[in-house]
Amino acid sequence: PGVFQCLLSPLQAGCPLAVLGGLLDPAGIGSCLDDPRGPACPFSALASLDDGVEGCLRNPAGGGCESILGKLTDPLYVLETLPRAEPADQCTPAFDARTFEHYIGAIHEHTGYSDGAISSRPAEVFERTRALGLDFTAVTDHSDNTRLPLSVNGDCFSERFFECLIADDDAPFDSFRKWSATEEQALAASDDGFTAIRGFEWTSDRFGHINLLFGENVINAKTGPGYAVSMGLFWQWFSYPAAFGGGGDSLLVFNHPGREDALEQIVEPIGGDPAYTFNDFRYVPAADRRAVGLEVFGKGSEYDSGGPGGSWLAYALDKGWHLGAVGSEDHHDQEWGDPDLPKTVLIARSRDAADLKEALSARRFYAVAQGYNDLRMTVRVDDKPMGSRLRRPQGRQLPLQASLSRGGADFTGRMELVTNGNRVVATGTGASWTATLTVGDQERYYFLRIMDPDTGRPVAFSSPVWVLPGASPLPLCDADGGGAESIL
Repeated sequence: PGVFQCLLSPLQAGCPLAVLGGLLDPAGIGSCLDDPRGPACPFSALASLDDGVEGCLRNPAGGGCESILGKLTDPLYVLETLPRAEPADQCTPAFDARTFEHYIGAIHEHTGYSDGAISSRPAEVFERTRALGLDFTAVTDHSDNTRLPLSVNGDCFSERFFECLIADDDAPFDSFRKWSATEEQALAASDDGFTAIRGFEWTSDRFGHINLLFGENVINAKTGPGYAVSMGLFWQWFSYPAAFGGGGDSLLVFNHPGREDALEQIVEPIGGDPAYTFNDFRYVPAADRRAVGLEVFGKGSEYDSGGPGGSWLAYALDKGWHLGAVGSEDHHDQEWGDPDLPKTVLIARSRDAADLKEALSARRFYAVAQGYNDLRMTVRVDDKPMGSRLRRPQGRQLPLQASLSRGGADFTGRMELVTNGNRVVATGTGASWTATLTVGDQERYYFLRIMDPDTGRPVAFSSPVWVLPGASPLPLCDADGGGAESIL
C-alpha cells in the first residue's frame, strides 16, 4: 500500500503500524507462543530484533514481561526498532600508525544563532578557535530556533531585548537561514590548517540533548513528540536517508548525560522517569554504528563519575552502545577555545573534514579536561589504537601499552583500566604503562581513565577498545565506519 492507503488504514499489511494490528487478533498473538519469529506471529519483526520481546512472547508470565510487552503498544517504539540493525562491532577501523596524527579541537559550541552570546555568529567561533591553535571546531547551535531569526540568550529578557530579534547583526538576512549560513561560514573558515564543522544540538528537556555532526539535514525536538513523549521519531529520522530529509549521514554524540529531565526530579522517589537519559540509554541497533560518543567533560565540569555505578560512559557501554569519550566545551559566551574548557583529540589522517569524520566513526579519539588541553595519550591493545574492535581466539592474551605526555614532556598520571560494569581491573602510575588482557567468552570493552596524581580527579578518558572472542579477525570498516573491505 501507498502512503495515502496507510493513512486511511494504518494497520493493514505493508504499513509501518501493521504490527500493531496483532493486538486485535487473539489468534495471531497465540501463534507467537509457539514461534515468535514465524510469519504468523504479528510481532515477528520485533521478536527478531529484541530478545526481550521474543522471550516474553514465548512466556508472557516471565519476569518483567509486563513492561517489555508494553513496548508493543507504543507505535514510536516500533519505528525505533524496525530499521535495519547496524552494530558497530561487525568491523574494525583501519589503522597505520605512520599516517595518523593527534588533532585537538572543540566540539559543541554555541552562538547567537541559538542561546549563545548575543549577536555572535559561527564565523567568530571559527576565527577565535583557529587563532588559539585548535585544529577543528564544531558549532552545534540548538535546532529549536534554526528557522527563526531570533537569539534566545537569557540576557535577551532585559534592555537588550531588541538586539535579539535579529540574531546576526553582520548579515541580517542570515538570521532567516541559519542552517545554510552556518555551512557557508564553516566552508569559508576551512583550509589545510583548520576545519570548521557544522552541526546542531537536538534538545529534549526530558530525554536529554544530542549533538549531530556532518549531516545535511536538521530536526527540531520541540516541534514533535521527541520533546517529551517518545524518541521513536528521532531514531527514525536518524536512520532515514539524507536524500529524503533524514539524518542517515550524521554522526551522533550523547551530551552531558543526567543533566536534563525535570520530571525525573519529581518522580525519582517512586522509581524515576523511564525516559531519563535517553530512555535509560536503551540500545537502538539501527543507530549504533553512527552513535559515536558520549560527553565525559563539559563546560568546566567532569560529568562521568555522576553516572550509575560511578560512570555514565561505562553505563552506556554496558547497555550495548559503542561510544567513545568526548570532551565538550558547550560554551555559550565568547571565550570559545580557551584552555579552561575541555577538548577532544582526534587521531586522524589529516585535518580534512572527511578524515575527521572517519576518526569519529572509528572512535579513535579521547577527551581531555579543562586545564589539561596539552595532555596527549596513546593507547594500544595488540598494537591497535582506541576504537578498535578486536576479535581474537578466546583465552589469547593481548598486550596493552599506554603513554602520557603533557606539553611535550612525560606526564606522570594515575591510569585506571576500566571494563564492563565500571570495574577497574588494573592500575598504573607513570608516563608509560603496560598490561595484559585476556580474551574472554563475550565482548568486553576496555578504556583508560586518567587521574591527576595530586588531586585524584579524572583529567582524561580514552575511548574504548572492544575485545570479542572469535576464530578470525573482523573485516575492516569502509570509509564511513560501516561495511567491510578486507581482513585485518
